[in-house]
Amino acid sequence: MFLAKNCVNYKIHFSRELCNGCKICEHVCSITHKGVSRIKIISTLENFDALLCTQCEDQKCVKVCGNSALFIDKYTGTPTISLDLCSKCMKCFISCESSGLHYDSTKEEIVVCDTCNQSFLCIKLCPKHALSKLMIQEHIAYTKSF
Repeated sequence: MFLAKNCVNYKIHFSRELCNGCKICEHVCSITHKGVSRIKIISTLENFDALLCTQCEDQKCVKVCGNSALFIDKYTGTPTISLDLCSKCMKCFISCESSGLHYDSTKEEIVVCDTCNQSFLCIKLCPKHALSKLMIQEHIAYTKSF
């Protein structure tokens, strides 16, 4: 028997006018992902900016991947990288307009925000509420019941 369940996916929205540059989001992300943050806060002339996956509609990073190593997870809506298929050609990294893909030089692999499987730890711990959830889609997921 298959059960239908309404699913709502969210992405992270960054409000630069609220960010104070504390980088708590970076620290939380690096702890969660064992040393490599999927979000980077940078200082600009006037304020701060976040380099993170914006889950854009164009999905150029997915389109340029010749090995299908980068794909959109159908349950969370987030980009996912199959390390087994990734050739480390960096085409996805170069094509990303939001600078949301990052290179982990220690593990020599591309990393991208997975929204902590929709638990959004960086959002929950941002003291200035510069990060928030933005709904991107609602769909029906089917799960098999045993």
